[in-house]
Amino acid sequence: MVCKWRLKSGGGILTVIAIYIALAVSMSELKNRKRSNDRIVTRETRPSRQASYTPVREIVSGGRFRFRCPIASTGILWWLYDSNNRRQLLATGSTAIDRGVEVTRGSGESTLTVHRVELKYDGLYNCTSTGGISFSMRLVVLDPVKIREYSDDLTVRRWDPSIIWCNATGNPEPEIAWYKRIPDGRGIEDLNMKGPSLNLTQTTIQCVGTYVCKATNTIHGTTKMAQESIRISVLYKPIVIVDRLGSSRKYSVRLMCTVLANPNATGVWTIETTSNHRYDRPEPIYFSSGMPNDGERITKSELGFTEHLIHTANCTCSATNRFGTTQAYIYLESD
Repeated sequence: MVCKWRLKSGGGILTVIAIYIALAVSMSELKNRKRSNDRIVTRETRPSRQASYTPVREIVSGGRFRFRCPIASTGILWWLYDSNNRRQLLATGSTAIDRGVEVTRGSGESTLTVHRVELKYDGLYNCTSTGGISFSMRLVVLDPVKIREYSDDLTVRRWDPSIIWCNATGNPEPEIAWYKRIPDGRGIEDLNMKGPSLNLTQTTIQCVGTYVCKATNTIHGTTKMAQESIRISVLYKPIVIVDRLGSSRKYSVRLMCTVLANPNATGVWTIETTSNHRYDRPEPIYFSSGMPNDGERITKSELGFTEHLIHTANCTCSATNRFGTTQAYIYLESD
């Protein structure tokens, strides 16, 4: 609805003055309401003056940390909050509860000192007076990587699954990578495997060797490293290979029997020959495993005799350990 004012003759000036005063009062009330609303909004949105910045210090483990609290009261509680917001009371007043800290009082302030920083001291420090005044500081403990635990050397049967592991600690969080030493000191091979464990679904003879768990982290631009070695040995029945070797003598025969086995194997040559249409069976020739080579027991036995004295020969090399017997043979026939 719109109000229309109509001026009448006689008393018009007084009417105008009354209208002006009414409008002035209305405008004043509107302004007061607006200011009140503005104050309410400002009070709700303006950040509290008590909010303060928490300083952060980074210290490498083994160093010293001091937390100065600008409170002179003797009734100060010193708290440490870990990453899970669990709190620990370190000291009350000047009396230390944790053996690794010390509290001293100076002019208008108190100081909490951690003489040797460890990972357990990483967290938020807080000093609170009996009057409710409190101050805080965040301590970040930088800890070079260390390998705390790792698996023992492992011996498994061929084709069985196997797992080796190592646990590393440090801050920042360490990264773990796996390598395998190349035999004869020719370096190490990167397996492109990351994480605290190395899983082998089937352990073959090729898995025999020394594995290296290498953990790294970076502190102030410098890479820190720790490593440990773990050996995998494989138990299996003998593998036998027979080869005919070359000879500088026309009528000489040289055979080589190679045996791979773990544990040690006992080998034997068995020879059946016919010479001048006569069947001969010489006594067996025994040999045993030699020195281990990178976890495998490798044996090489050479057999030699004169070919022109025989017509045919069936030479068999067999090897036996507690996991079974394996044999290989070669058939010889004179020209």
